[in-house]
Amino acid sequence: QSNISNANENLNIQFWKTTTHNVPVYFVSHQDLPMIDIAVNFNAGTLLESADKAGLASFTNSMLDKGTNLYDENSLDEALADLGAELSFPTNSETNSVRLRSLTNNQQNFQKGLDILINVLTKPKFDEKILQREIGYSVFELTDALTRPNVQVVRAFNEIVFPNHPFGAMISVSSLNNIKTVDIKNFHKKYYVAQN
Repeated sequence: QSNISNANENLNIQFWKTTTHNVPVYFVSHQDLPMIDIAVNFNAGTLLESADKAGLASFTNSMLDKGTNLYDENSLDEALADLGAELSFPTNSETNSVRLRSLTNNQQNFQKGLDILINVLTKPKFDEKILQREIGYSVFELTDALTRPNVQVVRAFNEIVFPNHPFGAMISVSSLNNIKTVDIKNFHKKYYVAQN
């Protein structure tokens, strides 16, 4: 425990809230690498899904980089690669996150990376054809996973331990096929906001 507390003290975590929307910001400076990690977190995790559309939160998050008003998915990947930057989109039960990792030794490139992050967060297209393609991939992967005993055990455990609770709601082929573009747009509009 002493090592953990010492590590936390050495991190020097700074905290403030933005003046515009009162958004909490945590900042840790580490000067050894010319790199920055930015994580934007929303209270938009899987607990907010209905059982008949389990998978909606993760699909909303993962569709953010599949095209915006400025980029299609290929040109977005190319723009990030040219900048030496990358985006990731982790989802858990409570939060959806959008993370940017970028080099900071070129201020102009860093600003371009930040602009892409903002664009992905605020102007995603949520293209119907791409959504159906991604759902198709997920249905294939899920169908394969459901043949494995370890996956079956975990799913059965969650359904028994968490009946009638979001923790017990498992993604199914049916729930994936229930997810429509309008659901993703509404989820994004409701939860990807500064107040959340």
